[in-house]
Amino acid sequence: MFGFSSGDLMTLDDERHLFVSVVSGWLRRAGGMPEP
Repeated sequence: MFGFSSGDLMTLDDERHLFVSVVSGWLRRAGGMPEP
């Protein structure tokens, strides 16, 4: 997802968790969704 091969630096679950954290944080800063 972020240019890392699977199992190289992060696992797929770690990448997904990081992606969700970044997106949800950006949405909160933009006044989008409330924190779950």
